[in-house]
Amino acid sequence: MVDLLNNLFKKKENKIIFSNFLSLSTLNGINIFLPLITLPYLVRVLGPEKFGITAFAASIVVYFNIVCGYGFHLSATKSISVHRSNMIKVNSVFSSVIFIKLLLAVFSFIILCFLVFLIPGLYQERFVIITSFGLVLGWAITPVWLFQGMEKMYYITVVNIIPKLFFTILTFFVITKQGDYIYVNLLSSLGYIIAGVVSMIISFKMFKISLIIPKMIDIRHQLQEGWYIFLSTIGMFLYRETNIIILGIFTNYEIVGYYASAEKVIKALQSIFSPFTEALFPFFSKRTANEKPEDILKTIMRVAKYYSLVLISFSTLLLLLAEPAIKLFFGSKYLQSIDDIRIMSPIIFIGGLNYLFGIIGLFNFGRSRAFTIAVFVAGIFSIVLCTCLAPVLFDKGAAISMLAAETILLLIILYNIIMIKKQKPV
Repeated sequence: MVDLLNNLFKKKENKIIFSNFLSLSTLNGINIFLPLITLPYLVRVLGPEKFGITAFAASIVVYFNIVCGYGFHLSATKSISVHRSNMIKVNSVFSSVIFIKLLLAVFSFIILCFLVFLIPGLYQERFVIITSFGLVLGWAITPVWLFQGMEKMYYITVVNIIPKLFFTILTFFVITKQGDYIYVNLLSSLGYIIAGVVSMIISFKMFKISLIIPKMIDIRHQLQEGWYIFLSTIGMFLYRETNIIILGIFTNYEIVGYYASAEKVIKALQSIFSPFTEALFPFFSKRTANEKPEDILKTIMRVAKYYSLVLISFSTLLLLLAEPAIKLFFGSKYLQSIDDIRIMSPIIFIGGLNYLFGIIGLFNFGRSRAFTIAVFVAGIFSIVLCTCLAPVLFDKGAAISMLAAETILLLIILYNIIMIKKQKPV
């Protein structure tokens, strides 16, 4: 593995990638460590039902987060990475993306308020849902794509650690009884908003970014660049977030709480590996401009060989340790979540390969349309399957749907990869 990495990158590039990997690993470590402190506390204090309400509200605003993010987390990263030596172009990309994201945030908030006051079930928990929107606003003004494209991820690491650590500590003082569930998402929102404001200041001070009035042609270009990624993100969230919504419709908040707890464990473990793939993304984005897809694909396949062994190991450990993990972190009230974790444990392996071959592979090879179609097929299948299984199998039905969707997505992605190797249009 060491020989592979030494041959994979030039000395300077190797240092940059290692620095980004270290920064992203630190950030993800904090994102994993802090929930490991607060999540066991919250699920015990709030109970399955109230915790389920907070998870349900967060799942609703996630859809608006998709709209505001649009696809810039990849398309803007690639643009910044390619043009980072041209500050005029960087300023243009930055200003256009921020303008679009804020405009979408305003429209999203108006729509959210309309839905909350129109639907009785949402109106009943209106404070929790509306205050959850701060997560969307915070992400809208946090230019992670700028830091990633510039390959200076340690800035975003520092920005995120301080406010999240502060509001994690604050959780233990504010959330002391079941009725305090209404403040859980509010605290998270405040943390994200502060992180966003600080990251904007760093963008202006450290990178000498200047906000300009974006031209319509630049706005149109950024929308076109991010379109397929936006669609694929929607498709991805059809099966990664919709399950909670479907459970909320067909079951109750207690069942939602069981499933949401298990899902958080899966996503927390998946985030361990995201620094590796996110550090590789801008590197391969630059290589695609000068090298043939088949040559880059050989490198990706070599990485995948070793990466798969690590992913399989984590999936197996999760399968074996699901019961003691639930008992230790969540308590006896959440024993029903054990089977959910066991069902979804292969997702660590399958989802990791989906990102590696789908985002780093297909997207950088100019096959974003193929990737989008694959994600939509998996997402629609998941919604249909979960809708059928949730009324019968409850949280286990949602877990099965998640696993099935990830598996179908991987199969379609691998088919497209095979077509690239054969040099056939897909």
